[in-house]
Amino acid sequence: METYLEWTDTYRWHLFILLAILAVCSLWLQFGSKKPNQKRLGRILPGLFFIGILFGNLVPGTIRDWGVLYGPEDLVRYAILLAVGMMSILLLGWVMKKRGATTLNELFGGMDTKPMRKFSDKKLVIASHNAGKVREIGELLAPHGIEVFSAGELDLDEPEETGTTFIDNAVIKAEAAAKASGLPALADDSGLAVHALGGEPGIHSARWAGPKRDFTFAMQKVEEALEGKADRGAFFACALALCWPDGHCETFEGRVFGALVWPPRGERGFGYDPVFQPNGHAITFGEMEPAKKHAMSHRADAFRKLVAACF
Repeated sequence: METYLEWTDTYRWHLFILLAILAVCSLWLQFGSKKPNQKRLGRILPGLFFIGILFGNLVPGTIRDWGVLYGPEDLVRYAILLAVGMMSILLLGWVMKKRGATTLNELFGGMDTKPMRKFSDKKLVIASHNAGKVREIGELLAPHGIEVFSAGELDLDEPEETGTTFIDNAVIKAEAAAKASGLPALADDSGLAVHALGGEPGIHSARWAGPKRDFTFAMQKVEEALEGKADRGAFFACALALCWPDGHCETFEGRVFGALVWPPRGERGFGYDPVFQPNGHAITFGEMEPAKKHAMSHRADAFRKLVAACF
C-alpha cells in the first residue's frame, strides 16, 4: 500500500501556478497598498507560499523540463530560491523605508507621463484656513507675481477630508475651493510620518492636535507613543493639488527626512517643527531661519515640482 499521494503533471503545474499567484499577491499587498490590514496580509502570504513549496516538493511527481523532482534535493533547491526571493523583498522594503515610500509607485516617482497643464491665471486661491500654512505658501508663490487669496478671506467652507492619502485630501480641498470660488485653487495636505509608529500620525497629524489644534499636546502625544522605541526617524510629507474650476487637477508630493528630538526646540515655524531635526542639521525646523527652512522643506520640495511642471 502506498503511503503518499501520487500527483499527475497537471496537478503539479496547478500547484506551482497557484504559488506564483500567491507570491504576486503578497508583493502587491505589501508594497502596492497603503492599507495596514492589507499590508499585514501581505506579510502572512509568504508563509503560506513556503508551506506550499514544502508540500509541493515532498509529494513525488514530474515537472516537464525540470526533470524528475523528488523530496530532499528539490527541497534544498527551492529553499535557496525562496531565501533569495525573501532577501530581495526585505531589501526592497528597506529601500522604501529609507526613502519614505509606502508604495512602489511612490518609490519610482509615479507612472503618469501625461503633459501637465500650465498655470496662466493671475489669481489663485489657497485652500486653507491655517494662517501659518497660508503665509508659507504665499511666500513661496511671491516670486511668480500671483495675487493670492486664502479660503478664509473668501469665507469658503472647509470640506470633510475623507481621503486615505495626503494627495487624496489635497485634491478634495482644492476641488472644493476651485468650484466655490470660480478660480484655480491650490491645496496642501501635509503631516508628520514617524517610522516607529507605522507612519502615524500621517494624514491625521492635525487631528492629533485635537479640536483646538494644540500642537504642544500633539508633540507630547507623539513622544509618549515613542516611549521605549529606539528608532526616532521621521519625515514630513507635503502633497500639493492645483485644481481648476473645470475639474482638472495636477498633484505633486515632496518630503524631507530627519529625526524627532525631545524636548521641543525653537519658536519658529508651526505644527511639529520644534521636534523635527532634518538630516544633516543640528537644529530643528523650529529653530531654523524661515528662508533656510523654505529652501529645504517638504513643502519646498513639492513646490519645486509644481513650478517646474506648471509655471
